[in-house]
Amino acid sequence: MRKGQRAVKGQKAGRKIWYSVAIFLLTAAVFTAASLMILNGVNHLKTEETKQYLDEVSVQSINTIKTRIQGELQTLEGMAVFIDGRLDREEIMHKLEEENYRNSFIRMGFVGLDYVGDIVDISGRRYTGQDVSDEDFVRQAMAGASVVSSVRPDRFGDGRIICYATPVYYGG
Repeated sequence: MRKGQRAVKGQKAGRKIWYSVAIFLLTAAVFTAASLMILNGVNHLKTEETKQYLDEVSVQSINTIKTRIQGELQTLEGMAVFIDGRLDREEIMHKLEEENYRNSFIRMGFVGLDYVGDIVDISGRRYTGQDVSDEDFVRQAMAGASVVSSVRPDRFGDGRIICYATPVYYGG
């Protein structure tokens, strides 16, 4: 074979290699682009599924909290009916102390018409003669409403609490 023919064959072989590399790179680019599109679609789908799941969990949590609040208010309303002016203050505190062990309240108390309250916590510690006239939820309960306060600082301990109050009617 002559020198010129070898050069042409070498050029053809070089072109074949270049075409092969170009086809490989083009195939890899198409595969990469398709993979990225699929991953993006899956990611979007998973994001939407997660949002839907979180929405459902949020609704369930809200319903659970509402049910719990209603249950806590019913506990207090039941205690209010039981108290109904038939017990003296010491008997009331004894009953509240007993009841406090059966529910999730941190403290339970009784506030008289003078807005002075006696409170007992879950450990049995009593806070007597507490002026709670500055508490809006107490004033609302004195006006006849069962009330749940906003989240507030705990005046007897660290942290924040939610207070529940219900009126006690004397003689019915």
